[in-house]
Amino acid sequence: MRLRKKKTLIEQAAGYVESVVDTVRPQLEAAAETARDEALARFAEAREKAGPVLADARAKAGPVLADARDKAGPALADARAKAGPALADVRAKAAPYVASGASYATAKGHELGGLASTKVAELKGEPPATKGGKLKKVLIFGGVAAVVGVVATKLQGSKSSD
Repeated sequence: MRLRKKKTLIEQAAGYVESVVDTVRPQLEAAAETARDEALARFAEAREKAGPVLADARAKAGPVLADARDKAGPALADARAKAGPALADVRAKAAPYVASGASYATAKGHELGGLASTKVAELKGEPPATKGGKLKKVLIFGGVAAVVGVVATKLQGSKSSD
């Protein structure tokens, strides 16, 4: 294997970039700190200048807002008085529709939930989940039948001969 004496272009570029980074980094850090200090000074100056202007605006707007509130109060009370019976009537008429819509949405939600779970299982490559197996249904039905049989025999009493 031959030893290489000259560096490749990539190695030369990497060396140049490292030397440039070492010389430029302190200059950039100093420029960033200077910019930050200057920005903070300008923000403080702007805050000082805006303070009296905002205070004056608040002083002028306060009485205007109070006057508007005083004028709007009776108008709002009158509107509430007029709208109250109409809103009660609308609520009474809409209640059955809202209830039927809620029950319909619940039914559709359950239906779509089942469809979504089967689709997810299908996309994952898993067999779709079934709600209950036939064996499970037979066992439950058999258990219920056995309990009913025991209760029926207890209620009939014993028919033993003397």
